[in-house]
Amino acid sequence: EKKYVCTLAGRVRKHGHKSTNPVVVGDKVQIEKRADNEWVIVKLVDRKNYIVRKSVNLSKQKHIIASNLDMALLCCSIKGPQTSLEFIDRFLVSASLFGVDVVLYFNKISLLNTDEKSDLDAVVELYIDLGYRVIVGDLHQRLNPEILDVLRGKTTLLSGHSGVGKSTLLNTLDPRLNIQTADISEVHQSGVHTTTFAQMHTLEIEDQNSYIVDSPGIRGFGLTSDVTEQDIGHHFRELFQYATECKFSDCKHINEPKCAVIRAIEEGEISLTRYKSYLSIIKEIQEEGYSYR
Repeated sequence: EKKYVCTLAGRVRKHGHKSTNPVVVGDKVQIEKRADNEWVIVKLVDRKNYIVRKSVNLSKQKHIIASNLDMALLCCSIKGPQTSLEFIDRFLVSASLFGVDVVLYFNKISLLNTDEKSDLDAVVELYIDLGYRVIVGDLHQRLNPEILDVLRGKTTLLSGHSGVGKSTLLNTLDPRLNIQTADISEVHQSGVHTTTFAQMHTLEIEDQNSYIVDSPGIRGFGLTSDVTEQDIGHHFRELFQYATECKFSDCKHINEPKCAVIRAIEEGEISLTRYKSYLSIIKEIQEEGYSYR
């Protein structure tokens, strides 16, 4: 495949002014050759979807991780490092907002003791009951063939905290990539960043071209997107299911009377950890004083 080194036309840069990066991995673009023998990106083709996180330095702007995705594979681990359920929920909500399906992969199960395995079983059951595909495995033992099944013929974003095994997974899928891996920090029990920018790799899985976008490990996932307090619950599947039974159509499911969501929580029909993730996002929107409409 042919590669071109391109600069970015000013009008394309302006077109992406609401994000920190006007052109991202996965974008389809139109390029032109100029008289000085340089190639220039002159047009950005409309994206079918994309996934974002909050810009580290500019809280009112968004940082687009990748675009034109078929799915995202979120790598998680219960231990070494721990992936919080709130982080998972925020990722799922952000992906839902932009129409990206997510598969959860829990790695490093060989590190878990009996109690921790029970905790993982409960987490896996929670997300399966919500309709998500969940894969469990340990890359230091063998590659779970289910991963090949979900990646085959798709363009996939690979995401998760540093240290959960993203680089190891890529090297297992294609040893020719030879991506650098690093040990877990003993002080913070978190991964050391080995990927510094998003990059797309081509994988050959059973004679089908598959593409995977390796993204830098992220410690937090501040939610920035076109979402308000009023509709954030639409992207929590179980809250949306019960919300139709609330007395008020604009119910925020916090302290309103005759709220079907709160009743479902009290009756054990909705996970308390999921509800806490929901409240955390609502609080963030309220404290930062924004709604991305």
